[in-house]
Amino acid sequence: METAIKFLVDKNVDKIGLIVIEKNKVAYELYKKRGFIKENTISEWIEL
Repeated sequence: METAIKFLVDKNVDKIGLIVIEKNKVAYELYKKRGFIKENTISEWIEL
């Protein structure tokens, strides 16, 4: 993850988005610890 974030920062990307299932507490806490903030909650999944 650190490599991907560094790559994006080096490319002057100012916002990185993630989609995390709320039940995945391990991932949620990892991203939160890394500085990501919860912006939206999706209540339904859409099949593409």
